[in-house]
Amino acid sequence: MTVLSVEGVSKRICSRTLVQEISMTVKAGEVYGFLGPNGAGKTTTIRMIVGLIKPTAGRIRICGHDIQTGRRDALRSVGTIVENPETYSYMSGYRNLLHYARLAGIPRRKIKSRIEEVAEIAGLSDRLDDLVKRYSLGMRQRLGVAQAILAHPRLLVLDEPTNGLDPAGIREFRQLIRKLAANGMSIFISSHMLSEIQQMCDRVAVLHKGQMIAEKQVAELLDSEPRYRIRVSPPSLAQSILQTWGKEVKEVGREELLVTIDQKEVPAMVRLLVKDDVEIHGVEEDKNSLEETFLALTGEQRELSSSGGKGEQEHA
Repeated sequence: MTVLSVEGVSKRICSRTLVQEISMTVKAGEVYGFLGPNGAGKTTTIRMIVGLIKPTAGRIRICGHDIQTGRRDALRSVGTIVENPETYSYMSGYRNLLHYARLAGIPRRKIKSRIEEVAEIAGLSDRLDDLVKRYSLGMRQRLGVAQAILAHPRLLVLDEPTNGLDPAGIREFRQLIRKLAANGMSIFISSHMLSEIQQMCDRVAVLHKGQMIAEKQVAELLDSEPRYRIRVSPPSLAQSILQTWGKEVKEVGREELLVTIDQKEVPAMVRLLVKDDVEIHGVEEDKNSLEETFLALTGEQRELSSSGGKGEQEHA
């Protein structure tokens, strides 16, 4: 089942086009990553999806409801954290969730049990009575997710949710997202943390200069010719032997070569090199990372920060 459908959506302000005719779908129980350099149009797209701004053209539907003509029904199925979760630091985690449960219209008789349920999902059960100002950043992010899912949304939209988290916090957050998806919730997540997107998401879309340039399964996006790194001595002799054998070889470091070769041919390669007195110190598969693929797709020369960065300043 399709939970989110974006069809030919554009956003223009005067003569400036922020987003141009993008289309994508998110299915039930899917974690969908939304990638792009700063200024690519990610935050603009997210703001259109959650109804904060209107598209200039195109159609956005959530669980079959048009975000413009059926806004209330569409947004009833959405939980969201755009940039930072809104919490009251002077109140406890429980009081925060109580406040948002009332705003969400959850019946009074069900509020307590629902708060306990989302706290358990978010891993906050033993800290609910603590003031939020005593929470770590990771705990505040998990509290934000807890309040976003209070009303049983079908779609959770997250914009840069791992900004500022330490490695332990990122790992906990990733586990939480996968748990939600396993229970049938769809997650739409924008992030600069490419290594995390690679581990967290089922599919990803790449946005560049307001246009969609790729939408694929993570495994498909990372698929490339099989390559192996070999550490050898002397490298010049090894390179000559392998090129004569018809293989593409590139020197990538001191006594290290990158060879384009199928896995089934690796034993034969080793035997060939040993036979000609080449010393082999190591052989390992070389796989593309999502960051390498992203940079190749977008032509970006600078790396997208692997430690997180502030979202693009493109807000309409």
